[in-house]
Amino acid sequence: MKQQTCKRLLGFLLLSFILITTCSMASPLFPLHTGVDQNCFLTVGKAMLSGKVPYRDLYEQKGPLLYGLHALAALVDSNGFFGVYLLEILNLTWTLWLFSRMASLFLPDRLEMPAAALSGLVTVTAYCFSRGDNAEEFCLPLVLYGLYAMLRCTEAGSLPAGRVHMLCGIFAGMILWIKFTMLGFYIVWVLFFFVETIRQRKYRQAIGQCLLFLGGMLLTALPWLVYFAYHHALYDFFYVYFYSNIFLYSRSASWILRIGGVLVQDVFHNFCMTALCLGGVLYFMLAKTSCKQKTTRIAITATYVGLYFFVFVGGVRYRYYLLIMAGYCVFGVIALLRLWSHMSGERCKRMLKLALPVLYGLAIYPASNCRYYFGKPDSYYPQIQFAELIQQNKRQEEVSLLNYCFLDGGFYLESGARLPDTRFFCRLNIPSSQLPQMYAEQDRIVQQGEVEFVVVRYRLREHLWRKEPCAALTERYTLLGTASEPHDAYQYELYQLNPET
Repeated sequence: MKQQTCKRLLGFLLLSFILITTCSMASPLFPLHTGVDQNCFLTVGKAMLSGKVPYRDLYEQKGPLLYGLHALAALVDSNGFFGVYLLEILNLTWTLWLFSRMASLFLPDRLEMPAAALSGLVTVTAYCFSRGDNAEEFCLPLVLYGLYAMLRCTEAGSLPAGRVHMLCGIFAGMILWIKFTMLGFYIVWVLFFFVETIRQRKYRQAIGQCLLFLGGMLLTALPWLVYFAYHHALYDFFYVYFYSNIFLYSRSASWILRIGGVLVQDVFHNFCMTALCLGGVLYFMLAKTSCKQKTTRIAITATYVGLYFFVFVGGVRYRYYLLIMAGYCVFGVIALLRLWSHMSGERCKRMLKLALPVLYGLAIYPASNCRYYFGKPDSYYPQIQFAELIQQNKRQEEVSLLNYCFLDGGFYLESGARLPDTRFFCRLNIPSSQLPQMYAEQDRIVQQGEVEFVVVRYRLREHLWRKEPCAALTERYTLLGTASEPHDAYQYELYQLNPET
């Protein structure tokens, strides 16, 4: 059994290497990652290694554990994403293992690995995977473990042991310190088993299991509370991570816009993943033969709805938000493999067994979100173009730069520039009415000429009517170069401080 487990883990590790290398821009196949959030994470992670404290010294909104992971990645490679690439491979290996464990509850042994492999492919090629290195990606196995533990118990007609409650509490705490909007799954999880235990009249056990779960969460909180208390940054931590995300970042949206978001983001852009998730959940919810126990059907449906609701209840949706739902695509894959195993003859099954690995390999490249960037020379990327211009024209040994009025575009990383002396090293997606000091502080840096170089970004379609972020940009700075990124439809401009100022 141990030998078989090791072989499967090695197989999943190899498969993860192939999938992440092809479908994540953290891969060595690409000179940089074009994602703004991903560059924010790495910038804050690197800053932590140099003694800066998230939220107090750098205003960024994700959880401290995510920055801690990127600090760990920066120890491996401080000038790129290779450390992140290794973390992604390990994370996907764990995810594939959990997919196979869930499949083992409903499929014969021979179909466990195919179910995991197909679910992994659907996950990393979905539009919401967003070229890799997302908070949702690192939370996915934390959710999948809880879902596997839940279904293993419901299928056996039992309740989780105390250690399972403790471990799931730890995983819920890790999600809390990565991105708390994804806690909806574990809120439903703990309520489900609390009700089940109460229903069996085990009142003391119900309370004890809840305490164990909360104890697990508390264990994950203690290191961060100590860290921020030591750096006198508890207020900054709670204000930026909790208050700003809940009250400054979220927005109300009409039901028409929300339905439109579902149709465009979920159905159109992520059709394959959404079809498998919804189809799989409906299959287990409606088909009595799908599983042994009725509670299994309830558990799958309740956790799916709870997770989706808590992710999108704030009215904000970006392309990567849906990725956390990818764990449920395994149920659609299970339904399809069951259908295939019942319909196909033995000869057809043998032919498909030989053909599927070939088709799988052929599908990875065209399905990858990164396929546009394969083979692009370094000179294609505005970040590298500007880094060369900065090195050719800088007047001081240490490069000073401001990523002005947009999220971190990777220009700090590629140019090797020091961060400006402000916590607002980039502009987050918070309106000026909610956080005016962020806009004012970036304007002040430009007006006072505190950095030698400034990078601004515009949508390509805005070039006819756009306005400069502030008048001082053209008064105190000279345009040094321009570059465009057609795939994401951005135009970048690099400005240098006038010598007389």
